Amino acid sequence: MMKCRIVPAVLYMLIALTACTEDLEFSSSFEKKVTVNCLLEDSDVQTMTLTWNTVKGVFKYEYVEEADAMLFLEGEEVGRFSYEGKGIWSIEHHPVAGGTYRLEISVPGEKLISATTTMPAKADVKRKRFDYKSETVKYFTEESRTGVFWVFVMKRNPLEMIDPDKEPEILDSDILATVIGTDHRSVDNFNVSDQKIFTDFGTPGISLEHPAYLRISEPEDVAPYPYEFFIESELDNSTVVFRTVSDEYDKYLKTSLLKAMAYESEDDITSYFEENRIYSNIRNGIGIFGACSDLLIPRNFIIDHI
Repeated sequence: MMKCRIVPAVLYMLIALTACTEDLEFSSSFEKKVTVNCLLEDSDVQTMTLTWNTVKGVFKYEYVEEADAMLFLEGEEVGRFSYEGKGIWSIEHHPVAGGTYRLEISVPGEKLISATTTMPAKADVKRKRFDYKSETVKYFTEESRTGVFWVFVMKRNPLEMIDPDKEPEILDSDILATVIGTDHRSVDNFNVSDQKIFTDFGTPGISLEHPAYLRISEPEDVAPYPYEFFIESELDNSTVVFRTVSDEYDKYLKTSLLKAMAYESEDDITSYFEENRIYSNIRNGIGIFGACSDLLIPRNFIIDHI
C-alpha cells in the first residue's frame, strides 16, 4: 500500500456533484440565483438538487421546493422531476448513450432555467490479463476511444473483500485513493506532481503522482487501437473507475479541480485571489447539468490473476 498524502477535501467531493458551487466574484454585490446540480448517470433513476445560492463563506443553503422541472430527449419530453424533499428532485429514466438531453426548470418569479448535455457511452477498456503480481500497478487495454474519461480508484475496507462473483459496485464505505498515476499517452497532466508515487517501503513507483484523479483527453491524432497502459495507485482490494463524461461535466470537473489546487497553493499567497472560474452551463442560474457513465473494474487477490 502507498503512503497517504494530503489531498484537498474538495477533491473527495467531486466523486459526486458538489452542490451550490459558483464562480468567484470580486464585487460586493450579491445576486440571488437558483443553483442546479443534475448529473445524468447510467441508472434507472436520475436525481437533481435545487437550492438558492448564498453569500461566500455561508454553507447553509435554502432549498427550492416549488418548481416545474422537465427533461427532454432529442426534443421529446421524457417527463417531470418529482420533489423528494431537502432540495432533491428525481425522475425515472435510463439515459440513452449518445442522446442529447435538455433540462428546463420553471421557478416562480425567475426566468426559465435551462441547459443541455449529451449522454456518453462507457469507456471501452478491459483488464490486461497476464501474471504481473503487483498491488500498486495494473495494466489495461483501451480497445477504442469513446471520448474523454476520468480515472480514479475507490478503496474497500480490507475486512470487506471484493467478491468477484458479484456485479462491481461502489459502496458508501469505499474511500477515494489519494494519489494515482499512469503512462497513458493521452493523460492531461494539469494536476501532475513533480514526484513519483512512493510505497510504504520507500521504493519509488513508476509514474508521477496526480492527486486522486486522472483526466484522459481526446488524442490529438488518430492513434492505433487497441492500446495498452497502466494505472498505478492503491489497488489492493479496490475498484478502478473509468468515468466517461459529457463535455459540460468534463469542463466542470477540470475547472473545479484547478480552483481547488489554486486555493491549496502553499507557495503563492496571491492564489487566494485568482480568477479561475468554475464552469457552469445553466442558463439563468448557476451549477451544472452534465452526464457520465462509469465502467467499474475491481481488483482483489482472487480475480487479480484470472
